[in-house]
Amino acid sequence: MISVIYEHHHWVQHLYQIKVQGETGEIPPTPFSKIEAITYIYFPQFDTLVNDLALAAITYQELLLRNAPILQQLDLSKEAHMPIHTGFIAARANYLHCGNILIDALKAFAKREFQ
Repeated sequence: MISVIYEHHHWVQHLYQIKVQGETGEIPPTPFSKIEAITYIYFPQFDTLVNDLALAAITYQELLLRNAPILQQLDLSKEAHMPIHTGFIAARANYLHCGNILIDALKAFAKREFQ
């Protein structure tokens, strides 16, 4: 499960590299469905944390996709760019925070179950 969370994080980074940094490549389907499937079958007790991560991921991805042209040419000296920059940073921080909370909970669960 933890490896799929990291896989999703790498997918989001790849999305950023293509949409904002202009790298070439294909964007495969998001691996988030794997996280949801594993949670549903094996770890239903983590459903709330997975839903929190899903919401944070969607918010971050939507901001990234909607503002990619501005993010490509971000100029913090332009007042119009500041709210976009601030919102993007906040959405990214929330996505990372939710992922870390889920990973920490999974680690604690593994420690309890397998020690």
